[in-house]
Amino acid sequence: MPPTLYKSHPALGIKLEGWQTAFYPGGTIIGKVYRRAPIVCAEARIDFTLHGRTKSKMVKEKDDNGRTYRGRFTLVHQTQRIFAGPMHIPEGSPDQQEWPFALQIPQNIDARLFPQQNGSWNEVTATMPIQILTLNPNPPVVDFRLRRITCPGSVCTQRLVPGMENAELSKTVKMKKLFGTKSVPAFFFRLDVSLPSVIQLSHDPIPVLMRLTPNWPNTSEIIRHVQQKPNLVGFKVSLVSWCDIRCEGYFHAHETDWKEKLELQSKGYRGRKIAVEIPFSEKGSPVDVGKALNLRIGGHAGTNSAFHDFATFNVSLSHQLSWKAKCEIAGEDCTIRGSQPVKVLPLTSDGRPGSLPQSQSVTSQRADPWMAPPAEMEPPPTFAEIERDDKRQSIANAQRFGEKVGSSSKSREENLNSYGYPKEKQ
Repeated sequence: MPPTLYKSHPALGIKLEGWQTAFYPGGTIIGKVYRRAPIVCAEARIDFTLHGRTKSKMVKEKDDNGRTYRGRFTLVHQTQRIFAGPMHIPEGSPDQQEWPFALQIPQNIDARLFPQQNGSWNEVTATMPIQILTLNPNPPVVDFRLRRITCPGSVCTQRLVPGMENAELSKTVKMKKLFGTKSVPAFFFRLDVSLPSVIQLSHDPIPVLMRLTPNWPNTSEIIRHVQQKPNLVGFKVSLVSWCDIRCEGYFHAHETDWKEKLELQSKGYRGRKIAVEIPFSEKGSPVDVGKALNLRIGGHAGTNSAFHDFATFNVSLSHQLSWKAKCEIAGEDCTIRGSQPVKVLPLTSDGRPGSLPQSQSVTSQRADPWMAPPAEMEPPPTFAEIERDDKRQSIANAQRFGEKVGSSSKSREENLNSYGYPKEKQ
């Protein structure tokens, strides 16, 4: 959805203190409203409104026709009257009249901030878009909650035999390897990979631990218990973003989702060659590949397409890590892939990366419910509840006025507006 545009003109304008346009919840927006255009008015009013909402849009294609569905949910709607009285600005006056304001941003989404939209907007308006940053006062994350997965792999070559590491293979041997004959030694192993289930929007390296464990029972007898030297020659990690949206429909809510991939920055970015030795042991310590390759997600939100996890009433964003490792053993390559859910944390309020509360568990983000307001507040209605209200209102109108059930579209618009779904020009 396109962002709200800045709107200012001589008839009415908004200027924020220091031209600051990014704020944290609980902060105070300080500025002034001004007017330069001449006016003579015995009674005038100026209202300053903080309005925030989430918007979603989806288009369903059917044959040659497409139907557009939208979802709008008001999160904040606060109004402060900053002037009431006569207003006089003479024609040709070089000065402008100014009215200061200070409005505090709420800490949480409060159901009491969903007012009825019975009034009308002033004929002259000004708009100043601002960004509400995620408030995270927690200290930097130190526990990435590594989750280990084990991936099987194998390589087949005569070079696995001691003393033949640099031997030139004949065409006959290469053909035997191609057809997988038993005479070609086979080495079976398990690659233990520990990836974080919590990461952060920062330049700090993301830890990824690797260790290769031999699978001796399945390995050819001629090379059984022979120490090998595995190396990581390629490593690609992508952050997969899953976006789910929900839009209101005539009879039920419509949902859809899509995903995007962002390759994380590292020394192996976009197929660059690397060389990291992987420990070959059943009980030894793993190597931190993430630190060795300087694997990172990036800086502040806005420097790339990555964004932290969030969920509103009609939009949610979750993530998973998708990785591909290319290991080399005795000159033979073996590619192993995997993925797992991950929680992406925002930066803390002072610019440092934030941490996840210990009470919050990390599971598959795709199964998380839509966000609800704090427990002590009465939650606002859901899409399904609004649609049920629409149907009940339509039936009541039909019984009262003798209309056909479902024929009243005006009552539905009024009902949506009353719950914070303001009508917009399409």
